[in-house]
Amino acid sequence: MSAATYTIDTTARPVGQAPATLNKRVGDSRAYYIDCAPLLKRWELMARARQIGQAPGGLTCRVRPMLGGTVLEVHLSGGPAPEGRRPLPVPLAISVVTSQGSIELALSVLMHE
Repeated sequence: MSAATYTIDTTARPVGQAPATLNKRVGDSRAYYIDCAPLLKRWELMARARQIGQAPGGLTCRVRPMLGGTVLEVHLSGGPAPEGRRPLPVPLAISVVTSQGSIELALSVLMHE
């Protein structure tokens, strides 16, 4: 998939900062694109990725690096419905193997009705 066929949804942040946030409706099932370039060293590219642990509340997650090695595709479906009007934050941790080692990143998925 070329860069022209998708839009970046969020940018990954280093450990110690607030996790990047994705907004998702409970009924949606789609791919989200995360720019991981700020976490990578010079010439480092992502090779493969996986979710760490089980996603809470029935959220289903599949992850893979996109061609080019700096953008991560995270396909989300399902998930817990928020109670009331406020979005429900669901934590998600991802481990990525790179050409120079590995990195971990955290996401916050805000579930909306």
